Amino acid sequence: MSVALKSTPARSRIELDSDVWLSAEEAALYIGIHIQTIRRACRLRQLVHCRQGGRGHLRIRKSELDCWVRRGERPAQEPAGK
Repeated sequence: MSVALKSTPARSRIELDSDVWLSAEEAALYIGIHIQTIRRACRLRQLVHCRQGGRGHLRIRKSELDCWVRRGERPAQEPAGK
């Protein structure tokens, strides 16, 4: 999958290093989906991730994100009321 992204120093680092940790926002930008889709996949444990810092910010390895996209997974719909 090829995604056109703005060229920034951080973006160049992401393209070169497959084991770099991305924030939820960076992960969403990288694969071109909404940030809530990333958060839902993590909440449903469909996407391998960790939490960092006092507020538990999501971090996802680029390599895990690439595998998730290759598998073609999309977060399942959560039951109504959640």
